[in-house]
Amino acid sequence: MSDASFKDGQEASLKLIARDGDDLAIISAMIQDSIAERKEMVFETDLKCFSLLLKRFRWEDADDAQRQNRPFERVQSVLMIQSATGAKFRGFEDADTDLAFDLIGIHAEGDEIILAFAGDGEISISCECVDILLTDVSRPYKAKSQTLPRHKED
Repeated sequence: MSDASFKDGQEASLKLIARDGDDLAIISAMIQDSIAERKEMVFETDLKCFSLLLKRFRWEDADDAQRQNRPFERVQSVLMIQSATGAKFRGFEDADTDLAFDLIGIHAEGDEIILAFAGDGEISISCECVDILLTDVSRPYKAKSQTLPRHKED
């Protein structure tokens, strides 16, 4: 069995733009449970852009996958936070460039965009405005864990 393609599912790759908090909530839902590696996070000061490559769980396909008894999928996606003027990492060590982190979500607090990770890791990105792009950049592929991500109830 080969990996899926967007064509197989009669879908297009995901491309979302956030310009306000409501848009950001949608992107947060779509990137929940993504896997990000420290070495794939880049702040380009001259371009005012913080970007990271994600292995995004395809929540938009999860119900169909369960119903059709087929594997859950992930897809490589790029999250770009534009108009960024600074980035502060908490809970990340520079020596840990090969480590992968589970992304819980993204939200705005004042003039900062906060990326929250499992285990209390956080990236706080100072921004001039909310200007965020989420784009799928690969074909979907079978998720290695083959389980639906679960969260502890608070």
